[in-house]
Amino acid sequence: MRQDTLDAAEEDMSDDEFDALQEQLDQQTQQAEEEAAEAEEAQAQPEDFDEPTGEPTDASDPNWVTPELAAEFENYRCSDDISLDERADWSDDEPIITCNPDTGATFLSALF
Repeated sequence: MRQDTLDAAEEDMSDDEFDALQEQLDQQTQQAEEEAAEAEEAQAQPEDFDEPTGEPTDASDPNWVTPELAAEFENYRCSDDISLDERADWSDDEPIITCNPDTGATFLSALF
């Protein structure tokens, strides 16, 4: 898509204007790639979270939330697509992370 935009812009711009636009787009692309790399490095790790304080007593007990699950929840991005195969692999006795793509709200759900 970027190339299509550049091709269309090139027809309507002088060489200097086009070169300036291409340089600006290259800088924006590089900045976006750097920000994505920084965000990936900044992901939550299990050691960032406390261990549960006891055995869970019911399905809504926060003691179900292990440090690994808390990190997975924290790092979950609603924009990540989940295939039907992945959904079929969900276990009925383990919590799952879901979201509302319209609002971005993320949920930790238990089916048991």
